Amino acid sequence: GELALVYRVEGRGEAHERTIFLPVRPAVAWVETAGVRRLPGADAAATNVVRQSAFERYSEKVYDSPVGECEAALRWLAEYPHGCLEQTSSRIFPLVGAGGLLASVAPVGEDVVRAGIRRVESMARATDFVMWPDCDYAPWDRDVSLYAAHFLVEARRSGYALNPVASKRVEGYLARWAMSTNTAVSAYACHTLALAGRAERDRMLRLYDAATNLTLLSRARLARAFALSGDSRRAAALLASAVAPSSVKEAAFAVLALLEIDPDDPRIPQLVERLNARRDRRRFSWGTTSDNAHALLAIASYYRHHPAKVGEKFASWRRLTLPRAEDVKDESSGLRISRRYLSPEGEEADLSALARGEMLIVELSLSATDTRELADLVVEDLLPACFEPIHGDVPSCGAPWWVMRSDARDDRVLVFSERFTLCRGQEAVFRHPVRVVSAGEFVLPGPSVEAMYAPELHARLAPGRIVVR
Repeated sequence: GELALVYRVEGRGEAHERTIFLPVRPAVAWVETAGVRRLPGADAAATNVVRQSAFERYSEKVYDSPVGECEAALRWLAEYPHGCLEQTSSRIFPLVGAGGLLASVAPVGEDVVRAGIRRVESMARATDFVMWPDCDYAPWDRDVSLYAAHFLVEARRSGYALNPVASKRVEGYLARWAMSTNTAVSAYACHTLALAGRAERDRMLRLYDAATNLTLLSRARLARAFALSGDSRRAAALLASAVAPSSVKEAAFAVLALLEIDPDDPRIPQLVERLNARRDRRRFSWGTTSDNAHALLAIASYYRHHPAKVGEKFASWRRLTLPRAEDVKDESSGLRISRRYLSPEGEEADLSALARGEMLIVELSLSATDTRELADLVVEDLLPACFEPIHGDVPSCGAPWWVMRSDARDDRVLVFSERFTLCRGQEAVFRHPVRVVSAGEFVLPGPSVEAMYAPELHARLAPGRIVVR
């Protein structure tokens, strides 16, 4: 929760008061469950519910639209703690798409939407987007840049004014990418140019003629481009055969394309059901930021064409429970993580006998159960209340070969990876310095690692204890 500290000073006939707020973070993560249910008989007496204790929080909101089922996934996006190009786009995209239908159930306001658009614009450079506003390297996957361009075009289409420089750069990117020999890149660029009202007709026809070589995802994007530019015949032909998506993204774009061609196509409800079936039933959201945004866009677009019946009511609920630190166990799925505390000289530190003022080197080591290519890992090392990160260069703590970016915050250190191969038996090591600042006995949170776009790859250590003299 949040702790309020009130300072009052009186003297010489004057009085001053100031309140500051400090977040109190638990040493272990909350466990979330969520869901939605249709209220029987359009229960007129249904009201919002909030219950809260130190170790459990429960809330329930009543909606007269089925878009209430999107609230949990929108909140998951809003609370996602990182802000690279894709994650910033995904956080805001569902709120500017589908005619703004989801804004009524969003946990964030218009100011956050506009700030997200500005942040994505700030990552548009002369020849491509960059992954973070303060860096100069483009995403390793071109699809991320195409997605950010799609987001900005959709935002402009929804009435948001874009920075003219960023807007011109995005149009330049898309015109260049539409001519790519990579048909997946070309099809997505043609889709977004059509969305912007600048259909690249010649290139679209060339892709259409070679449609048998396109994936379902590229066919759906190209079909939507033809439908947006008024050519429903070719759009329908691209999706004439059975649509059997293998991913959330394929299902979402198939829904968006078919809604443009014929909103009453009987395949659309089946595709929406496929999307719902891939949802994490515990958190009632999808596994990654990208999957959440794509699924929400498709579902909201469907409800825009097929609203709820008059009088229907839906209840969206969420429960957070806080486990005891001693009940949390180590986890490992495809990855392993370990942590050591060293003195500046490289010797193992005794965590039962630390002294205030000491500097420690935290060593995090990652390994894989099998040799595999990894990308977009995020390592999170939560700091105990007695540690503070040290900012500045420390000789033994340079960025290793596999690290794209690291971020030392007040209460944690975050590490983001490049795309790299980790062989079985090999370790990827990262070190960061901390200072011991408070005396006492503390819970030592466990570090974690997760592949942000393959969440089945993850590992976490159980909490421990630490003593400072």
